[in-house]
Amino acid sequence: MGRLDPSEPLESLAKKHLPNFANCGIDRKIDLIENLVKDFKADGVILPTNWGCRMMSIGEMILKETIYKNFECRVLYLTWILQIGEVIMRLKSRET
Repeated sequence: MGRLDPSEPLESLAKKHLPNFANCGIDRKIDLIENLVKDFKADGVILPTNWGCRMMSIGEMILKETIYKNFECRVLYLTWILQIGEVIMRLKSRET
């Protein structure tokens, strides 16, 4: 997932962005989290979710129910909201 290859721009963009958790389907998300729960012997999972991003919130309840059903592992969604004004203010504060 490192550098982009200028000779194959579309292919290298796909390789960089497709493995991203946000860009995969619900089955892949479930598989990824289940593997992490097994590997780390986790008894709980914390997933951040952006209240304003519908793409990230698709399937949240399915994911939560599946993880709990398969592992009796609790899932906590941390919802965050970032206002554009807050982003601009933070960026401007770094300029000085």
